[in-house]
Amino acid sequence: MASIDRNGILAILDSVMPIVTPLRTTRVAVRTRQWPGELGLGTPTDTNLLLQAYVKVRELTSREVASSGGQRELGDVQVEGITAEYPGGGLSLAQIAPEPPTASSEIIYVLSGAINGEYRRINVRADKPFSYELTLRRLNTTP
Repeated sequence: MASIDRNGILAILDSVMPIVTPLRTTRVAVRTRQWPGELGLGTPTDTNLLLQAYVKVRELTSREVASSGGQRELGDVQVEGITAEYPGGGLSLAQIAPEPPTASSEIIYVLSGAINGEYRRINVRADKPFSYELTLRRLNTTP
């Protein structure tokens, strides 16, 4: 039995995704916000990593919220189809779900398009062989 070429499959998926891009209308940026002192004090410096344009972003259904055992809330969003890292492409877990590098920094997910706002990460799912998923919750400071 032949083994599966994970890197080859990921390269094929990456090359096909631009066809799907017009169907996906929300962009996601992973923002690392560095504050000069304590969190929220002073003028921060932002560094953004823009995810590929074709990730799927959707609001969780009421059924998903109800079955989550209180872990998810109405208004939470799911970011799906983030291509896992492979030689020549994709993104690493450290890129899409980084930890704040210092005590005076924070990670914010900025969504723009059909779904807008600033979000924080609730969960990252990395158990699929070809893609990652993020569950995000809107920050209180976002309308």
